[in-house]
Amino acid sequence: PPPGGAWGGGGRAGGVDAGGRRRGGGVYPPRAPPPPVAAAVAPPDRMEVSVANDLAEIARLAGLVEDFVAIHQLPARLAFDLNLCLDEVIGNIVSYGYDDHDHHDIRVVVRRDQDVLVSEITDDGREGNPLGPSAEPEDGEDMVLGGQGVFLVQEFMDRTAYRREGGRNVVTLYKDIAASGSEREEPNRPV
Repeated sequence: PPPGGAWGGGGRAGGVDAGGRRRGGGVYPPRAPPPPVAAAVAPPDRMEVSVANDLAEIARLAGLVEDFVAIHQLPARLAFDLNLCLDEVIGNIVSYGYDDHDHHDIRVVVRRDQDVLVSEITDDGREGNPLGPSAEPEDGEDMVLGGQGVFLVQEFMDRTAYRREGGRNVVTLYKDIAASGSEREEPNRPV
């Protein structure tokens, strides 16, 4: 301590009286009020998750997409459309994208970009667009299960894109939020 005792004045404890004045004559400036507490914190406009190259992971991802859509109070139809398309894209990656049976992570990012829901799927599989050309069914022809998934993705999404970047496949799906319904739909419930 300085000569004469404790800090702030001649050995006495405490240096400020009830009026905010320092004993001995000085006045401390008033304290700033604490910052306001946010009433509500907006949920992040982005979800990022890694799924293993295992078809069983698609169900876990579907639940996360449903949660993201619900939290953001988006039309329930978006979750259905996006999950159908993610099922197809990731199913193709898992089934046809790898030459081995080792563990691989597939990165999925879902984000809201103003009025568009953008989903990006990145994998380290063989180079190839899982949304490559597909045959559209002829009028009157029944769609066969398998082989028509790419057509469905193109029908359910407003736009799709593919690129190869840094040794990885990147598929991007775009869905206009307004086109999916103006109000949040509630799930069908038994009457």
